[in-house]
Amino acid sequence: MSPQTRRGKAATASRRKTSARGASAATRKPAASVRAIDEEQLDDEQIAASAPLPVRPRRRARGLARVRRTSGWRYASDALGAYVPLIIAFVVVFVGVWAWISWGPHAPTAKENWTQIESTWRPKVESDRQRIAATKSDFTAQMAAYTSLRGVLAGWAADLSNVSSWDPANATPIGSATSATPNYDAVQAFINAANQEVSNIDTLTGAATGTDVEVGVTMVTTGDTALDEAYAAAYRQLFGTAPPSNPPTLAVPSLSPCGTPGPSVSPGPSPSSSLGASGSPSSTPTPQMCVPASSYSPAPAGSAG
Repeated sequence: MSPQTRRGKAATASRRKTSARGASAATRKPAASVRAIDEEQLDDEQIAASAPLPVRPRRRARGLARVRRTSGWRYASDALGAYVPLIIAFVVVFVGVWAWISWGPHAPTAKENWTQIESTWRPKVESDRQRIAATKSDFTAQMAAYTSLRGVLAGWAADLSNVSSWDPANATPIGSATSATPNYDAVQAFINAANQEVSNIDTLTGAATGTDVEVGVTMVTTGDTALDEAYAAAYRQLFGTAPPSNPPTLAVPSLSPCGTPGPSVSPGPSPSSSLGASGSPSSTPTPQMCVPASSYSPAPAGSAG
């Protein structure tokens, strides 16, 4: 029997309760399905978490990384950590100074100055000496070679005089323990010898008579010997060894007699006269040397080659 109202009439079934029950049933079914999905996901995560991870080979530390992990590195870094900037600055300064000394601009040494000047003038000196020797039979050509030699020696001496300093701080004298400037003394002696030989050549090339030529030859020969000795002493002082070779010997002009003059008879006997068998005084002819006047004109003293 259907429910009745208070007045005894039957009432229709309520739709609200039916809809409520259907809604609750509908909501309960998805909740069960979601729970099943969550359980499946949890099972998958647990399986994945429990699975062992692949083991990858570990790279071995190399080089500085291995050193930094040692206890010695830690102790050194703790002890020297504050001095690292100073050490870096010292290394930078040291490398800079070393590079400047090795490749930077610097004043040439005494050896470098001597070698540079010698390489300019010594070949010319040897060439003029060979010309003098080759023209021994030609007086005029030989005097021209002497004039050229005179200019070369003067230029060599001038270039050596232009060097401001020959003695470094650690210069050691050779053969003289009392000199404070041994290099300068040796070089200056060579300069003086070269200038003296220039003056001697002026005397020779300016000779107008055979006697003047003989005087000039003597002076040039003596000066040439002194020049070679001064050169060897200066080279030994600067380099510590003897020079590699000596220049060729300087040849001197050879003059022939002008002729044999006739005997000069004095009017009366003299104590120095030698008496012949007949008792008449006689004199020994004195040969005289002549300068060829046909093609040679003496150069004035002090003229440059």
